[in-house]
Amino acid sequence: MKHVSLNMQVRPLTRAGAALLLLAVAGCRLLPKDTDARRYTSALGARAKLKAETDAVLAEFGPELTLAECLSIARRRSRALAARRIEARLARLDRDIAFSAFLPTVNVDLGWKGQSKPPVIRAGASRFQEADQRIQDFSAMLYQPVFLPSYWLLYSVAKRGEKIRRLVLQRAGQMVEAQATAAFYRAALLGETVHYHETRLTQIQQRLAEVRALAGAGYALPVDVQRLETLEATGKHGLAQARRDSAEAKLRLLDVLNLWPLAAVQLAAPPLVPADDALESGASSRSGADHRPVPEGGAEEAAGGKETRPPGAAPDLLDSPDAWRTTPLDAWLLEALLRRPETSIAGLRADIGRVRALQALSAFLPHVYAFAGRYTTSDSYLVYPSFWISGLRGVVSLFSGFRDVHAVMRARDQLRQSELAREDTVMMVLVQVVEARRNLQKSRELYRVAVRNEAAAEAEFRQVRARHRAELVPLSRELEADEARSAAHLQARRAAYGYAVALCVFRNAVGQGGEPLAPSPKGLAIFKKGRGRGSAAPTHERQEDTP
Repeated sequence: MKHVSLNMQVRPLTRAGAALLLLAVAGCRLLPKDTDARRYTSALGARAKLKAETDAVLAEFGPELTLAECLSIARRRSRALAARRIEARLARLDRDIAFSAFLPTVNVDLGWKGQSKPPVIRAGASRFQEADQRIQDFSAMLYQPVFLPSYWLLYSVAKRGEKIRRLVLQRAGQMVEAQATAAFYRAALLGETVHYHETRLTQIQQRLAEVRALAGAGYALPVDVQRLETLEATGKHGLAQARRDSAEAKLRLLDVLNLWPLAAVQLAAPPLVPADDALESGASSRSGADHRPVPEGGAEEAAGGKETRPPGAAPDLLDSPDAWRTTPLDAWLLEALLRRPETSIAGLRADIGRVRALQALSAFLPHVYAFAGRYTTSDSYLVYPSFWISGLRGVVSLFSGFRDVHAVMRARDQLRQSELAREDTVMMVLVQVVEARRNLQKSRELYRVAVRNEAAAEAEFRQVRARHRAELVPLSRELEADEARSAAHLQARRAAYGYAVALCVFRNAVGQGGEPLAPSPKGLAIFKKGRGRGSAAPTHERQEDTP
């Protein structure tokens, strides 16, 4: 009977354990479903938020965006700029935290203590109570740093770190502008390429219908029909590829602007060619370039050989895009050193290295505090239950296992490293300016050649078409001339966009954003001062300045 009753007691426990195990397994199986649901809900929320923000932006600026509007949207919505702004705020908070070393510290202590038995001491055969059984005490202490060189130097480091973060934010804004400008020009160029292929394909199809009718009447050869059919197939393939490239370029632009990737956005025609090239190159009206007018105070050759700058203005300060040619390369190098945030950042980091070296030396100096406070207690056995406390306290490290000595040596090596890094940064900036200017010269030359080639191809096509109408050349020769004219037109447009992007890259290399490309008065003043002392640029640099 006892054995049977034991089995009856064990079986319910086994069943309960099995039930708990099943519930645990079921709970583990339900957890991923809940996680998937949360992920799905989060994805829907993120998509809806991005769509709503995109609709708000397009409602503000309109479906057709200009270059200036894209730059404004990029400055407002760029994820990289948002991250740099947060870093700048964190650096400012770190500076405020470091500044607390100059301020006093106040500590307030309020306590209550109770014992189960009164505190009694024994003195020989007698016993005496030395304090109350329950005591309440209150104290307020103020600590004021008097001499804390390491903490003061730490504040100097934090202050320079905040400046570095502001400069990093400034450079990030310049880079975002450069990325948005390059993406805008690429998307606009490929969008125009799509329109070109559509127009070209329509012309080929119309010509094919005409030639087929002429071939049916015996006035055209079958080879001419086959050639046009080949051109039609090539045009369809080029149009499809251009549409894919245009969609990809627009996707990259929307990514830079942080907008919905499938947003229906149209791009306005951007300004392409600066004023000097618009007047000198003689671009044909068929190219459709959006030439900007010559601003007041432009180049002398653009104004017909007369100086139009206001009286008293500096000769080298040209508020026009052709200032990169008329201003010497030395001035642009100095301008980059003055305006590029990287050079200032490198200098601040070198200063931080010097402060770190002083901070390592400050470990051998004492730290002095002044303190004052008041203490109050409810203990009735004390003669003076309330009293004031004040004094000075100094701490100095005499020996720490040569740690401070090694810290000084390490700080000196870091200072040398930061100075070398500053020299590398300066050289990098100078090389980038020279390379960007040479690339700008190359792009300008390619653009001028492409425009002249377009004009020549246009003239040749008109001549060949007239000769074909006079039955002096076959239709195939006219088709070849038409293909050459179309290729020259597309190449001219690409060169114009390439020239505009190269101008943007040069503006970014000298540390300027979307403002007119002109050297600052401070940079020109320093440059003129150096030239006034008799310093002259080397011969090869003067050759670089020649347009």
